[in-house]
Amino acid sequence: MLAFGPDAAAFRVAAEAALADATPSGDNSFKIELARRIVTRALSLAAAGTPDRVSALPASPFALVPGVLIHA
Repeated sequence: MLAFGPDAAAFRVAAEAALADATPSGDNSFKIELARRIVTRALSLAAAGTPDRVSALPASPFALVPGVLIHA
């Protein structure tokens, strides 16, 4: 078994392994490549860990509005 550190190349190898038996159905073969990219990105984000603070969405009541104190 190969040991990889958490890097993009290792994540691409993992995505390839996870989707090795995937077969397209009709004209949707592009979805297999899309799935590879999604798996690679998900693994990269998971390896990066949880940030100390996640920005609020613009429509959130917790979003920062310059010059306005909404929550004290």
